[in-house]
Amino acid sequence: MNFAIKNGVTKATVVKKVKNSTQYHPSFDYWKEFRDEVKRIHRLNLDIKELDNLLNRIDDKKISNYRQAINKYKSFIKGKSVQWFDPPNSKYNYGNVTINVSHELGLFINGKPYLIKLLLTKDADKYANRYNLQTTLALSYLATEFDQLPQGTTSMVLIVSKKKNHESNYPGKDVIALLQSEIQSFENIYNAI
Repeated sequence: MNFAIKNGVTKATVVKKVKNSTQYHPSFDYWKEFRDEVKRIHRLNLDIKELDNLLNRIDDKKISNYRQAINKYKSFIKGKSVQWFDPPNSKYNYGNVTINVSHELGLFINGKPYLIKLLLTKDADKYANRYNLQTTLALSYLATEFDQLPQGTTSMVLIVSKKKNHESNYPGKDVIALLQSEIQSFENIYNAI
């Protein structure tokens, strides 16, 4: 998703970070506590107000950003009937690239099932819009189309800072072609730098 929402030279920067990064470690994941707490609350069917308690358990440097994300997420959920289901961990292969596709949330919202990817980075405000999220939504659908999911499951990207969501069901041929082009572009940049 970080690659797909960028334009121009910023795409190469994303690839460099991937190529030069060490393996994932939770201590470098700024939003891990937020995502984990949202999952826990929904999985245990707790009141979303419980999310406020997270502010007592995080580093002081994160409090301002977390407070904003918590308020926006609570506002997004407010007044909705929400029920948890386990989202799958899936993979999508194209060319020599394998992409791990994991959704933070599997939620029935007002009875409709969604696989949800939370977009929390500062880049969300700058880059993420309906058009450059189409490949991410297509990837979500294609990676999970053979997983056991509730009937009618829709893929969603939630831009938490804006309380704005983008949804998609089965992608059209043009979006699939664009996704595959993005993957090929990623691979080409990766091999060239």
